[in-house]
Amino acid sequence: MYSDEYFPAETSVRFKVQVGPFPVREEALQVASILENEGYPVFVSKGLPCYVQVGAFSNPTNADKLQNELLGKGYSVYIREE
Repeated sequence: MYSDEYFPAETSVRFKVQVGPFPVREEALQVASILENEGYPVFVSKGLPCYVQVGAFSNPTNADKLQNELLGKGYSVYIREE
């Protein structure tokens, strides 16, 4: 599906795909559970607002693919570049 891992080595990560923001952590955890059940690896940020990270890529094309996939499912998604 993607040419690099959802969560590659941190040193190569530049593009993080995130769902949210969620003003309440419990909402983020619910969405994370749904995404995890759909087969996505997830990470919920600490602090408020919360974000659900669904992928981290070194390649922007792969981040765009995942973003479009999640947008098609109705999620509020953005790519955070670092």
